[in-house]
Amino acid sequence: MNGDGIQRAIRSLEVPVKTIEIDLTAVVFDREISVRGDLLGCWLAPDTNAQIGIRFQTRSEPLIPFRQGMFLELAFDRIFITNPAMGLGTMYLIYGDATAARIHANPSDVGVLTAIRDELTGDEVAEGAAAAVVGVAAALAVAANQDRKGLHLQAGTGNAGTINIGPAATVTVANGIQLVAGQAFWISDYRGPIWAIATGAGQRLNWFEV
Repeated sequence: MNGDGIQRAIRSLEVPVKTIEIDLTAVVFDREISVRGDLLGCWLAPDTNAQIGIRFQTRSEPLIPFRQGMFLELAFDRIFITNPAMGLGTMYLIYGDATAARIHANPSDVGVLTAIRDELTGDEVAEGAAAAVVGVAAALAVAANQDRKGLHLQAGTGNAGTINIGPAATVTVANGIQLVAGQAFWISDYRGPIWAIATGAGQRLNWFEV
């Protein structure tokens, strides 16, 4: 991640817009890159959970998290990249002139742009809704769903016991998130499974995902 990783965008552009390729397998802290512009955005990432931190101008500025689809307009002539954890793949940032830059997407980009739009605005059709019956042994309550953008969970109002939820079969009544009867919990930006366990048999866990 240096000057060699900065190159002209391969997409057709009305004005010079360039890219910075971030190798997510390399852990770095406040790596300085000298670039100039007033628009910086994350054009593409291996998945929507991939995230890096960026400071503008000096290392004393706040660290701003960047994910796919995020763009900022502000003048800069250097940025500082932080990738605190080893990840997978490459993240592509674009930068240039915010007043004139307009990207023409190739046909192969349409799916990426649609995914970004859906992530930001939400779908018109929900992913699904159902209920799980939870007992005293940890069990899968909601399956993983790569298309999920948010998940709403609610313990049944008639439950006599409590329900604990977590991301794996290791959830117990002493860890995870505990829900009493009628209590709801919203999870955003998590696409993995939900496991649940209860203090008594036959406890209901309602869920709705978008």
